[in-house]
Amino acid sequence: MLQQYIRRIMDVTAEFHDGLDQGQESMEGMVRYAMPPSCLQSPHFPMLLQRRLDFPGIALQVELCPTEAVTQSVIDDRFDFGFVTERIEHPSLRYIPFCEEEYVLVSSSRNTLDELQPETVMDHRFINYPGMDVCFDLWARHFMPEAKTLTARSLYHTGDINDIVGAIKMVIGGLGISVFPVTVWKPIWKPVNWLNTTKATCHR
Repeated sequence: MLQQYIRRIMDVTAEFHDGLDQGQESMEGMVRYAMPPSCLQSPHFPMLLQRRLDFPGIALQVELCPTEAVTQSVIDDRFDFGFVTERIEHPSLRYIPFCEEEYVLVSSSRNTLDELQPETVMDHRFINYPGMDVCFDLWARHFMPEAKTLTARSLYHTGDINDIVGAIKMVIGGLGISVFPVTVWKPIWKPVNWLNTTKATCHR
C-alpha cells in the first residue's frame, strides 16, 4: 500500500510539473499563492520550492489561510493559484490534481476510537484548529456516510488553537480528539487509525 501511495504521488506530481513546463520556459516575476497552514508541514510546499529552482526569475508571495479563503482569494484575483482539498465549481477556476492526502482521526486513547459511532460523535471532545472543519468533513463523509447531517459544526470543542502542530500536541496531552492530514501528523506521532483518503487539488 505504501509503495502504491508513493507511486501515485510521484505520478500526479509529474503531471502537475509537466503542466507548468508547457509554454513556461522563461517565467519570471512575482507568483502569488495561498494555501492552508497544514501545507507547511507536508511535502507539498517543499516540492514546489524545489520546482521553483528551475525558474530563478520567479519570486514568491505566500499567504496561509483556510481552504475557503484560498478559493475566494483566487476568485478575487488576489492570488494566482492555491492549494485546496475541496473543489468548488466556478467559471474563473481551473483545477489541476496535485497529490492525494489521507485524513485520520487521532486520540490519545485507543478506547475512544473503538467506541466512536455516528450517534456518539457529538458526545466526544474535539480540538479545533484552522482547517480542521474541512478535514473532519472529508473524514466523516468517508467513514460515516450514513450521518448525512454530521459536520464539523456539530462538534463540541474543548481546545482551540491557531496552529496544527499545537493541536496535535493537545490531542497527545489528552485534551480531546481531532482529525489531521496524515502527512502532518505521522512525523509527530505514531499512527493509530487510518480512515480516509481523498484527493487534494491546486488551482490557479
